[in-house]
Amino acid sequence: MLRAKLTEKGQLQFTLPKDERARLGLVPGDLVELAVNQETSEIEYRKVIHEKNCPFCEGTRTFYNEGDCFICENGKIVSDASVWDIISHNRFGKYKVGMTVTTQFTDTEYPTFKLQSKNYSYEALWYAEDIFLLLYIVYYAPKSVLAPQYYQQPSTVLLEDFASLFKTELGKKRLRQFFSENSVFPKA
Repeated sequence: MLRAKLTEKGQLQFTLPKDERARLGLVPGDLVELAVNQETSEIEYRKVIHEKNCPFCEGTRTFYNEGDCFICENGKIVSDASVWDIISHNRFGKYKVGMTVTTQFTDTEYPTFKLQSKNYSYEALWYAEDIFLLLYIVYYAPKSVLAPQYYQQPSTVLLEDFASLFKTELGKKRLRQFFSENSVFPKA
């Protein structure tokens, strides 16, 4: 049983037991939602998971008009998932898609994502590889530079350096769209 004293501002503070944190998969920084069960009047709590549209199928569950998305199940992924989280929770085996990740060395290190499958065209797999690279750039760029404003408004040279790593025009378009919208990076 949890006990907490209500403050004048209506705030509660209590410690969630370690076994409950483990059961819910909670780590420091996670949001927990509390709700009153209308039938029992007991307070229930659960981990809040924010989702966004899958960047591969864009929420449609169909990848590149060639079949089911081999990344998501319902058109959604966890909002703050890194590219590595997405890779580890994929459905590659179900859709007979193989993946190799290597590192290519330029001025900095960027991984190379290589997909193989007989169920999807080369163009579709190249596009997926581009999306993996874009997710890598999106996830790590703001944390890997001292001045993220350079990634918010990249020079044409920097943007073209990134674009040269992409294989498809659609992947390059999504890269340029990402940088032009500044959708992830905070304003400096």
